Amino acid sequence: MTRPSLDIEVGQVLFRLTIASGFGLYLGVMHFALHVYVRPALFILFFGFLCFSLVWVWLVKRSLLRLEHRLAISILVDQSVLAAATLMGGDMIAPVLWGPISVSVGCGLIGGTYYAKVASLLGSLLMALAFMLSPFWSSVPLVSLGVVLATLIIPWQVALVSEQITRGRKELHQRAIALEAATRTDPLTGVLNRAGFDASLAQMLENTDADGRISAVMLLDLDGFKAVNDIAGHNAGDEVLKQVAHSLRQSLRTSDDIGRIGGDEFAVLAHNLVAPEDAEWLANKILQAIGALRIAGHAELRISSSIGICIHPDPEATSVEELMANADRLMYQAKRSGKNQYRTAFNSALSIREAC
Repeated sequence: MTRPSLDIEVGQVLFRLTIASGFGLYLGVMHFALHVYVRPALFILFFGFLCFSLVWVWLVKRSLLRLEHRLAISILVDQSVLAAATLMGGDMIAPVLWGPISVSVGCGLIGGTYYAKVASLLGSLLMALAFMLSPFWSSVPLVSLGVVLATLIIPWQVALVSEQITRGRKELHQRAIALEAATRTDPLTGVLNRAGFDASLAQMLENTDADGRISAVMLLDLDGFKAVNDIAGHNAGDEVLKQVAHSLRQSLRTSDDIGRIGGDEFAVLAHNLVAPEDAEWLANKILQAIGALRIAGHAELRISSSIGICIHPDPEATSVEELMANADRLMYQAKRSGKNQYRTAFNSALSIREAC
């Protein structure tokens, strides 16, 4: 499949070929049908440009030069030929005085606003030189000045508008990304919220393949958190939640997903584990990190965590709801068994393992 920029460039060179052919027909009608004298040099210039247009179609379709080189050559040739034709043809060239503007806009479509500005600057300079040297155009200086200014200003204005539109699109895209992130992020802790975590689980299920890798879904409930709120206050409780989120980030890999799915409930999705025992190792690391947290001004308060671990793939848990339900069931088993421990199920038999 060709690139969009190449498609546009091919369209532009075919447009050049069409215009060159049409201009040749125009010269022929003027000279042979209407008996208006056309200088031989103008015919030579036309045939040379027509040959260039034919060769350029072949060259562009095969991408024989780098894009920036093709643009530089086409800008120089197009604007030089148009200025030379203006110098030779006098008022006969008036119907194609839009040519330098078209060249500039076309280059902008292909290569961006930089090339549009370069083409318009070169075109206006060459046209100004042609007008000064042409007996006819130098006799109508205000018309000549208007054409030169149009050749310079219109493409620059188009380029500036295009740049503003591009910036606006980027800003809208960035705002959309930020808004989407906000809808999936817990505002207090900065980790995923329930919707964001469920989306990560769903994506993991869609991407599950047969490469032997496994994942682990961990559901964590904080032990002793209610006492923190009751004794130290809700501000202290919020600080604890932030510390827990930070501890989870420090304990896990950057590729793992962390979510706060309820008041003091967190969830972890550990990707690409080699063996189920890797999930147990991560759970022990999390238990130690959370157990080491302290509440400022309340040395008597301690928090810990009860963790339920569901290993995937598991033929008995093939949806987000089933994964979360299994992890929730195992987490409550850990909590009823004395807290500060985890429960995990391996394989379809869901054999229970525990660690204190």
